[in-house]
Amino acid sequence: VVVLNGQDQVTYHNAAAERLLSRHAGLLMDGARLRTWYPRDAAALWAAVSGLRQGKARQQAVGLNHPDRPHPLIVLATLREDAPESLSGVYGEGEIVLYVSDPGRPFDACEEDLAGLFHFTRAESGVASALVNGLSVEQIAERHQVSRETVRTQLKSIFGKLGVSKQQDVVRLLLNSGLNRQAR
Repeated sequence: VVVLNGQDQVTYHNAAAERLLSRHAGLLMDGARLRTWYPRDAAALWAAVSGLRQGKARQQAVGLNHPDRPHPLIVLATLREDAPESLSGVYGEGEIVLYVSDPGRPFDACEEDLAGLFHFTRAESGVASALVNGLSVEQIAERHQVSRETVRTQLKSIFGKLGVSKQQDVVRLLLNSGLNRQAR
């Protein structure tokens, strides 16, 4: 999370944003200002912020690129009044809230968090995380040193606990859970 005031200065950023920006140079902190690697991305970012202030949209999404990264940083910009109330203590003079994410980073949720939230076993948590990171059943079996049938059985249990019937639904639910440790 990055918060901008009326002069487009950063008034707040959390530790997760600081780590994320230190790893992906598509968006950089330059003192109290943000800058992008490419001028066209800067134009898109500031046009989105301007559009929010002018009431043209309630939120805007922008991709910010860097030549060394295959995936852009994703920035979802919203007005302060549309942001979650739980962040109200950090806004200060902020008008615009930017949610920054890197879709290119691996999913790395804590097994205890997955187990607690979805009632997975430790093994199921490992299978679910591997699935989100794009591994096949065969690759998961090899990595965990179990048979493919064991992984399939664990997947069936995961499906039941999540109330889904497809691997892509597991991936979608976990990615939307907000549990990725690297994002923290």
